[in-house]
Amino acid sequence: MNRRLDTIEHSHREAEGNIQSMTTHLGDLSLRQTASDARIQQAEDKIKGGAQAVRDLSAQVASLPTTEDVASVRRDLNDKVCFVCFCSLLFFASLLLTNPCYVFVYVPDS
Repeated sequence: MNRRLDTIEHSHREAEGNIQSMTTHLGDLSLRQTASDARIQQAEDKIKGGAQAVRDLSAQVASLPTTEDVASVRRDLNDKVCFVCFCSLLFFASLLLTNPCYVFVYVPDS
């Protein structure tokens, strides 16, 4: 009977050791899972940030002028420059007509 009791006590201690070992192992797994979840969350946050950056850049690219916009501005500036040059010539011609002692020499830029 004592021998049987010793065997039962030994089995009980062994079972308690196994339970403690399994509890420790489960705790380690839980810590690893928590760390993995944190890394996954960081990766998802980076992806969200990258996606937002792509959307921002897309919006900026969409707002850039097209070649037609640039050509239109260039035509408008040309028209205005030509008009200013014409008005300047008229002004100098009127000065020359009203006061012939002034002589202007116009040298165009190349």
